[in-house]
Amino acid sequence: MWLNALAYAGVCLVLMFALNILLVPVLPGLFRESTWTTGHQIFWTMLNVLVIGFGNLLLTSWLFNAALDWDNFVTFEAYTLAIGFFPVTVSFVLNQIRLERHYQHSSERLNLRLTNEQRNTSDLVEVRLTSDNQGEDLQLQIADFVLAIAADNYVEVCYRREGTMQKILLRTTLRRLEAELAGHQDCWRCHKSYLVNSSYVNRFSGNAQGYKLHLSLLDTLVPVSRGLHQELHPRFGV
Repeated sequence: MWLNALAYAGVCLVLMFALNILLVPVLPGLFRESTWTTGHQIFWTMLNVLVIGFGNLLLTSWLFNAALDWDNFVTFEAYTLAIGFFPVTVSFVLNQIRLERHYQHSSERLNLRLTNEQRNTSDLVEVRLTSDNQGEDLQLQIADFVLAIAADNYVEVCYRREGTMQKILLRTTLRRLEAELAGHQDCWRCHKSYLVNSSYVNRFSGNAQGYKLHLSLLDTLVPVSRGLHQELHPRFGV
């Protein structure tokens, strides 16, 4: 009985070693932390469970001549999931806590080094942000552009006008707006859905999903894609 238990434990250890120690370094592009998300973590965990369950079925077939059929496959996957649910859940929660602490502490260090000088841009060049709807183009100085947020087939643009914050929906894409703002270094596509004037950023914060930018004129928290985290230091001089 103990030998059988050790055999199942050995299968689990060997398969986890093969997946997480041998396979991960071979495919670094798939497991890059900068692009790793909660969805990726859930998928990878379920794949581990699926492979271990199949390994247990193969071992059972070898030890006890169990049939390699669909019913046994489903049964072993269910058993493996039930047994692994608690350690998998604990591992997932601990990883989320680790990421939360990492980004919180890193944000605190960024804030300590962030300059206290006035960060508002002095770029007075005028640009025209175009819309597919006739008569809705927006012309403004770069210094007055604050934030753009993708909203389905529209982009919400937040900007200053005569000292007050204004918002407008333009029928356009964030990609096109990014191209219209190209060449102005303060305008940064920090996320697939956000384009920000980095000169208005006055604080950083973070959670398990990554860094967040706080703006001096808006309450909106602007996320930073993990793949762009390395740009924070050179962009903000911190």
